[in-house]
Amino acid sequence: MKLSAQDDISAPIEDVFAVYSDFEGLEAAARRHGIEIARTGSDPLAWRAHGDIRGRRTAVDIVLGRCERPRRIDIAASSSRLTGDLAVEFTALARGRTRVQATVTLEAQSIPARMLLQTLKLGHKQLQARFAARMTAFAVHVGKGRGAADL
Repeated sequence: MKLSAQDDISAPIEDVFAVYSDFEGLEAAARRHGIEIARTGSDPLAWRAHGDIRGRRTAVDIVLGRCERPRRIDIAASSSRLTGDLAVEFTALARGRTRVQATVTLEAQSIPARMLLQTLKLGHKQLQARFAARMTAFAVHVGKGRGAADL
């Protein structure tokens, strides 16, 4: 299953990338939303998160795959049921304007997860709209000069 969204932000590409790559601020925001998150082992760009997903307590391993400043961030996530990839690309449109395009891909790792993805695919339009709305809300937040820690 694939979701994608793009938004234009009235800020320079370096500033936008700095907010999207503020992993400590994003960790703090996740904690405020009830997610337990901690860096794993010796890799400072890998995390283990615990949270409720569709009513079940789930552990998710998150790894920063690629970070090309200020052009791209790739993140991989995996749980016992699903794997997912997030790719965020940044394009400078003008000196003070940046386009952000995010793509999420989910794959099932078990039969129950396949059933879950099939259910999600039935409501793909609504899920796509929610994803795009959250991307837009974050883009507006960044465009106002706020950081990830302010979420």
